[in-house]
Amino acid sequence: MPEALEKKPRSLAEWLAWQEQLHPSEIDLGLDRVKEVAGRLALLDPCAKTLTVGGTNGKGSTVLALETLLLSENQRVGSYTSPHLRHYNERVRLNGKPVDDAVLVEAFERVDEARAGTSLTYFEFGTLAALLIFKQAKVDFQVLEVGLGGRLDAVNIIDADVAIVTNVSVDHESWLGNDRESIAKEKIGIYRKTANCLYGESDLPAVFRFYREEGNALCVFGEDFSCDPLHEVNEKAATSQCLQWQGACKGEALKSLVLPSLGMSPANAACAIQAMCCLGFRVSEAWGAALHNKRLPGRYQRKTVAGRKVILDVAHNQASVACLIENLGKEALTGKFRFVVSVLADKDHQTIFSQFANIANRAHWYLAPVKSTRSCDVTVMSRTLQKCLCSGKENRAELQTFDTIPLALESAINSSLADDLIVVFGSFYTVSEALEFLETESI
Repeated sequence: MPEALEKKPRSLAEWLAWQEQLHPSEIDLGLDRVKEVAGRLALLDPCAKTLTVGGTNGKGSTVLALETLLLSENQRVGSYTSPHLRHYNERVRLNGKPVDDAVLVEAFERVDEARAGTSLTYFEFGTLAALLIFKQAKVDFQVLEVGLGGRLDAVNIIDADVAIVTNVSVDHESWLGNDRESIAKEKIGIYRKTANCLYGESDLPAVFRFYREEGNALCVFGEDFSCDPLHEVNEKAATSQCLQWQGACKGEALKSLVLPSLGMSPANAACAIQAMCCLGFRVSEAWGAALHNKRLPGRYQRKTVAGRKVILDVAHNQASVACLIENLGKEALTGKFRFVVSVLADKDHQTIFSQFANIANRAHWYLAPVKSTRSCDVTVMSRTLQKCLCSGKENRAELQTFDTIPLALESAINSSLADDLIVVFGSFYTVSEALEFLETESI
């Protein structure tokens, strides 16, 4: 067992491997253990103002938008997100830059000393380390992404000054519930009656509507603030190139801000701008320039490989896959979609794959497992895909199976034509392994 190791971890890789084995289960929702250790580290009452970001999709992009806007106001900012794509350091940023290995290792050592034998999950360990790093760096603001759910997630040990729930859809049913309303009850747990609370979509779950009707401060996208296409910029401007944000906070008059085309969802950007207003910042034209084309890796990321067009997207649940398909529908494609896919075993494969029914006759599928204990058997994926997209024995999806994502991606590239589009999606693991292959192999 990790507790009995004679030699303590030294490198970042050793620490992460050790943390993976420290707790009996990967996910163990609850605040008692992590709150106890946080108290020993004096992390429960931070000097920095705190923004928490929960929701089903779009959390990472919203954290990036908040970080970007705060930095444009010359604030010192710590940002914590998960999961990472390539390197663990991506999870903990100071002023927009991932911290180095030595900073993480020192924080892990402090957390390990303070836990005094208390068992922590991998995520709990990392959350405490991030909070400790931000405290030591004396940041002005810490922006924290909620890992899973909200009410019982480790990030929720901190009372936020502004709490954002980007949206609610069905995902992580084994831990959060089987329907949207059950999941919403978990997500709303990051709100505090003393905080500014934002919700980032117009389709408000009943529990959020009730929370608002009770008199709690809750600003809702589409009702209290918005970010919409703007048609009256000037006669020469393309209407699709600009957006207008408008919103109000604490009874102030409406403010508006013309933004250039964004690399992130307008709703996510709108949440970040509204949060800035809640914090007392005045809307600035510089915010539009700061947000212009901001995009996280692996979110509809474009690459050209060996003359072939590749899109990588971490879409992994019903809502995010629907968004991916909507974006693919805007592509001027004359050839085939070549989908390189691995969806984790605990996801709703049938709902995900069924959404591709309308483009099934234009698609070729390359299925493979990923390097994770949550990986799905490729035979199961193949069977489900055939069931969802095909009717009758004579009508079968074009698909191949492979042992690894790199092999699947290499085959897709080598067999594609110039007018085809290769799309990698299904999970963070899928995109991570594809990116690693593209960065290290000559194709």
